This record gives sequence, C-alpha cells and structure tokens, in this order.
Amino acid sequence: MRIWIFTILGWALCLSSQGGKVPSGGEGIEFDRPFLEWRVGGARREVAEMFPIKVSGTSFKQALQLEIKERTERPYDLQMGGQIKGQIAKGDVLLLSFYARCLESSDESALGRFTIAGQAKDSHRPIVLFNKTVSIGGKWKHFLIPFTAPNHNPEGCSMGFRLGGAKPQTLQFGGFTVLNYRQKRPIERLPLTETIYDGMAPDAPWRKVAKARIEEHRKEDLRIVVVDKYGHPVAGAKVHAELKNHAFGFGVAAGVNVMFDPKKPEQSQHYQDAVEDLFNKAVFENRMKWKFYRDNDAQLEEAMAWFGERNIPLRGHVMVWPAWRRLPYGMEEEWGTKTNEFRRVIEERVQKMATAYPDTFAEWDVVNELYSQHEFVDLYGKEVVVDWFRMAKEANPAFKRYINDYAILSGYDQVHQDNYHEWIGYLLEQGAPLDGIGLQGHFRAPVPPEEILRRLDRFAEHGLEMQITEFDFEETDELLQARFTRDFMTAVFSHPQTTGIMTWCLWEEAAWKPSAAFYSSDWKKKRIAHAWEYMIEKEWHTDKTVATAEDGTAQIRGFLGDYEINIISPAGRKKKTSFTLEKGEAAVTVQM
Repeated sequence: MRIWIFTILGWALCLSSQGGKVPSGGEGIEFDRPFLEWRVGGARREVAEMFPIKVSGTSFKQALQLEIKERTERPYDLQMGGQIKGQIAKGDVLLLSFYARCLESSDESALGRFTIAGQAKDSHRPIVLFNKTVSIGGKWKHFLIPFTAPNHNPEGCSMGFRLGGAKPQTLQFGGFTVLNYRQKRPIERLPLTETIYDGMAPDAPWRKVAKARIEEHRKEDLRIVVVDKYGHPVAGAKVHAELKNHAFGFGVAAGVNVMFDPKKPEQSQHYQDAVEDLFNKAVFENRMKWKFYRDNDAQLEEAMAWFGERNIPLRGHVMVWPAWRRLPYGMEEEWGTKTNEFRRVIEERVQKMATAYPDTFAEWDVVNELYSQHEFVDLYGKEVVVDWFRMAKEANPAFKRYINDYAILSGYDQVHQDNYHEWIGYLLEQGAPLDGIGLQGHFRAPVPPEEILRRLDRFAEHGLEMQITEFDFEETDELLQARFTRDFMTAVFSHPQTTGIMTWCLWEEAAWKPSAAFYSSDWKKKRIAHAWEYMIEKEWHTDKTVATAEDGTAQIRGFLGDYEINIISPAGRKKKTSFTLEKGEAAVTVQM
C-alpha cells in the first residue's frame, strides 16, 4: 500500500494582506457539484442554514453565507465539501484558492473559525492533503494552499470545510477554485498564504519603545555594601547577584484533578515539575468555580498546601459567574422562581469564598464575563455587582478584588471592549472596591502588538493594575505560536500597569485547547514553552558578578524580584543572603 502525506509548514492566516497572486498556467478542476451548490451536511446540520448571496468589491460575484445558530460538539458535526471530478495524475501540483470572512461570532476571540481539509484515498487508507484550522475577522481574506496529488484516483480526492465545534457564527465563503499545474511548476514556486502580522519584524518600531519601558519600569538599581565585622568597608569582594523569582507574575491555570491524581502518580509528578519549572503563580482552572466547588475537598486542600509550601501565590477564580448555566446542576430549578432568596444565596457564596481560605488567595475574580453572562444582573440590576465587591471586601479585605472578561485583547469586538470599559467605570463611580482589571487573552489569530498596547493604555485610564488572566493561542503552526507569544509577552511586560500573565493550557492531554498547550502529550516542551522560558530565564533575567569598590559598594541594575546574593571576600570568606528588589532606592548592607 502506498502511503503519502503532504504537510503544510508555516501556513496560517495572513493578517496584513489579501493573499498572494494566483499564477497563470493552472487548469481549473471540476467538482461533482459546483461550489455555490454545496450543502451543509453532518449529524447536526439542522443547526445551520446556508444560502448563496451576491457580493461586490471582490473578484467573484456570488458567495455562500453560512449561519450557525448553535454550537455542536465535534468539528465534523457540520461540514460541506465536494469530490474532485477532473482528471488528476500522481505527482500533479495543485493550488487551492478561496476567500472567507466572518460577519458575526460569539466566540471569546470575536473571530470566526473553521477547518479547511482535503484528503485522498489510497487502497483502504485516507491520505491527508491538508488540514488547517483558521480564524478570520470581518474582512475578506484570501487563502492559498498548494498540494501534490498522491495517486491517480481523482474520484477519491475530496475537500471542504469542517464547521462544527465552534460557537454560533456567521461566515461567508467565495472564489473557491482548485487549479492543476500538472508537473510543469514545482510546488515551492506556488504561493502559500503566509503568517504575517503587523509588528512581527525584528526591527519593528514598537520593540525599541517596549524595551525602553521595560528598562524603566521593570528594573531598578541595587547598591550592595560589604563591610567587615567592625563595619569597615571591604574592597575587592566578589558580589554575585542572581534573580531567583520575578516580581511580575508568570502564571498557569492548574488542573487540580490531573496535578494531584493518586491513581497516576507519574503523570502528577510530571505536571508538578512543569509548574515549578516555568511558573511563579497559579490559578485553579475550575475547582473554585461555583459549579465545581465542593466542601471538604481533600484534593483541593492538597493542592493549596503544595503551592503554599513553595510560596507560589494563588489567584481565586471565580466568586460569581452570573448565569444559571454556571451553577451546580439543579440550582436553577430550585431557586429560579425565588429571586429574593436566591440573592441571599449569591451573597453567601461571596462571603464564603472570601473567608473559607483567608490567607490562601492573593486576589479573587469577584465577577466574571458580565458582557455575556448577565442573567443575575438582569434580575437585580447593575448595582448588585457593586454589592458583591463591597461584601467581598467586608468579609476579607486582605485580597485584591478583580473583574474579568474576554475578547478585550483578542479579536476585534469593539462593542464588547466598550461594554467592559463602561462596566469598570460604573463600578468605580459607585465606589466599588475594585483593585484590578482582568483581561483574558484567548487568541486564535495574532493581534498586532501595537494594538495590544493601545488597548492596554485605554483600560489603564482607570488607574488600576491589570493582569492577563487567561492566555492561550490556539494554533497548530508552532513557530507562529511561539513568535506571537514572545511578542505578546513583551508588549504586556512593557506596560507599567500590568502585573502578570496567566497561561491557561499547560499539558496537551488535559488542556481545553490541546493545540495551545505548552507541553505535548509525552511531556516534551513545545515551542511556545521554550519561548516563554527564554523570555523569563534569558531575556528578562539578571545574573551579575561585580567587585566592590574602595568604599565597599557594588552596583547592579536588575529586574525586580527576589535575589540570592553570594559574596566572597579577598580573604576567601563567603556570605550568602537574600534580598527583594523593588522600585525605589534599593540598598543592602552585608557584614562578612
């Protein structure tokens, strides 16, 4: 049996242009049905409606509009496609060209999503021609995918779109053609839709500005004074200062059930090692949510103790997610008609979360996703959110109180961004004790770093600290994923009001978005993990050795955080101490 697989390397959505030009010389390939007559199939086809429409300003006059009204469980629950009818010979070089855009999406990224796939049959085994999940915004984007025919079986070649698994969205597709260049043009000479986003270039202007801000806001001068036992300065001593823990939070969402699974100790150990290796902060992915929280949870207690022993601060997520579907099963039936009583139930939830673990959480998301999850606000009015913040502070003033929402840094949903900005302003005007702004970052396509900074500046106007609470980038192109993660981290780290980045997908086998995970299923670091590690351990790391001057002083400039300082006097005496470098005048005296 012949086995042939074509892999598309480095291909993804082109964000800065309409795509490459289609070369001449290709012969059009027919399908068993014209593209504009394709129909939606799959087990859940009843949740979608598709029809042809007229379009203008494009090279094609008609397109297909697809309206998906309900999310399905699997990508292939909704699909459309066709069989190639034209003659194809083994080794023929072909080019798929099509356009797509998203008119409306309810996804956290505010972008549309679909998978374009092609396959051929060889004996009894399907052969992958291409398979790529892409995200799109409101403008037409041109996609070009070259591939090679694996055999002489044209009737066995099919291609099309998998459309299930995404949240409700409205998509348009047009200009769908496949051209056969036979063997007259090598595949490397065909255009490939490249991954480009504004600000990606190594010499992009924003990088210089970000570097200067990092130098100003993330570093400080440290003066180390070395004296002998009589208080006299020690000249010529070697002073080695190394940053051991960043002041900035580089965190992870930990899956408690996987991280502390007594039935799979080896897996749990891998998970714990990964957390200790790459992160200095954590949040429990689901365990503190109302829907999943249980009293006397021994596994949860074990997790809290583990992080406490390692001095890894925790953030709490979430006190109130104000929608019925976010509550434990049966609560809507029990309390749905008892609005007065249910209001007290919510208040008891806030007070319990604030007091049950008084010293465990450094901060809490008091409320989450008010733009889309607002049923309880509809019941009681906007002022109820102010009450939740006040109750949280009265119950326990020790932790910081956050608001949290999605589609603010990812995607281009201006209405959502405006709504969040207005909510924060309203809470502050009403005197709510709001301490921080949580900005989720669920990406399916890059957003230019300068745009990220512009949005951060807008929310910084409220004068509060900000944190990226849920970062992930769902992308199978690992190089693109790593590059954008590096740039995103740089933009965020450079902003003076940000305090941390929390990644939401650690391990491929237990991540809600496997392609966004830092570790593969066999616990190997993926490129995104290496990029994350490089920025923290190399780019933003301080490890310096200097000698004391005649007055016994040594000067270093380093990143803010916890330091280990080792000193060797000219006589060979050694002394080790620790110091936390913060903004402002910093000096430490070490007596040998």
